[in-house]
Amino acid sequence: MRTSGLTRILVVLGAAGCVCAAAAQPPDSSAEHGFRRGAFLTRGAAARPVAMGEVFTAVADDSSAISWNPGGLGRIQSFQALATYDLGGYGLGVSYAAAACPLGSGVGGVSLSVCSYGEYDLRDIAGFKTGTDSATDLAAGLAYAVRNPGFLGGSTGLAVEAVHEAVGGSLIGLSAGSVIPVSERVSAGLAVLHLGPQVGGYSLPSQIRGGAAWRTLANLTVAADAGYGLADRMSWMAVGGEYLPSPSIALRAGYKWVAQDQALEGISGLNAGVGFSIGRIGLDYAFQPYGDMGLSHRISIRYGVGPLTVATRESGATRAKAPAPRKPGPKTPVAVGPLPVSPAGPVPVPESGETVVPTREVGKVMQQARDAYNAGRYAEAAKLLRQVVAAEPLNAEALGYLGGACYQLGDLDEAIRAYKTYVKLVSSDIRARDFLDRIMRERSQP
Repeated sequence: MRTSGLTRILVVLGAAGCVCAAAAQPPDSSAEHGFRRGAFLTRGAAARPVAMGEVFTAVADDSSAISWNPGGLGRIQSFQALATYDLGGYGLGVSYAAAACPLGSGVGGVSLSVCSYGEYDLRDIAGFKTGTDSATDLAAGLAYAVRNPGFLGGSTGLAVEAVHEAVGGSLIGLSAGSVIPVSERVSAGLAVLHLGPQVGGYSLPSQIRGGAAWRTLANLTVAADAGYGLADRMSWMAVGGEYLPSPSIALRAGYKWVAQDQALEGISGLNAGVGFSIGRIGLDYAFQPYGDMGLSHRISIRYGVGPLTVATRESGATRAKAPAPRKPGPKTPVAVGPLPVSPAGPVPVPESGETVVPTREVGKVMQQARDAYNAGRYAEAAKLLRQVVAAEPLNAEALGYLGGACYQLGDLDEAIRAYKTYVKLVSSDIRARDFLDRIMRERSQP
């Protein structure tokens, strides 16, 4: 029986609620006075999430996920890295860097935040200047995410961070989160960030946040988040979105509302930004006003993401989820006229460079390809599927999976060729026809 999206959410929320109840109670002093260390950790990491109004709990799909929702790391399919500079004004500057890549059966990530407060004057007891000094705070994190059980989908991650302040010493924090698919277009996320023991009456700015993201169109995502500060008792809500007029341009905007009065005059809470991508290199900018406290300008340089694409997909890849091929019916021609093979084993096919699978091994290799595809190992799946197609050129299932794997890998030409043959064999698969039209439009864009 197929598990519904609502059931998936209830399972994850229930488990997370137990964890929060057991481990996320704020220290007494923090509950009463809001004493916090590492306040710079609450400044949104990376320009893209900030430009969207900090609604990233369910959208998280790049290396900055380590700081928003570690579960989002499980969506990453290849090495990614980004570096961000946050010019906060009044001498404050926050630098942030993160990287992530598949590691073992999951995805590992690292992050580093450096908060510089600029130079300040040193004065003697009489008030005369005796020199200058500066202060810098640091936070380093390690994270790992794995895929959830099949009935849930999505992924869950855990992050450990070490925070050192120039004034205040060092603390250790723990973050955890999960991203799950509710449907083909909707995903939900939940994260608990910066949990840690009290040190000298102070604690990290721990918070719990949840959100949902909805891919309303092929190139538009809207999302909403809500959160609560376990240390400062501050609650907030935010909405935002990302629109992609082309695979190389992204327009983003969002609004964050804080329940408590922050005594800020002027515009605050309204964020906006833009992103550009050329090949695997990208540049993002975010504008964030803090009322009479000034403006924040964030600039991020990223590597490895590829063309900008909408992020809300069950597969967790940086591309939209390709529809799974339908199993051919009794009248569908499958595996007609396989190429001759040697009884001793596979033989090379000069035309394709791939290997022909003996007929008796096709089922086994096809199952390996399905497993690799469902686990997000698209390069491995594509290699196996090419072998199956070389042996059985009219194997509709293999062609459908090959089209999906090639699309996830960014090879639109091969994806289109595979899907064209697939829809001829399985003409009743309307979703596949629509998806083929979509990637053909994407291929035709400059």
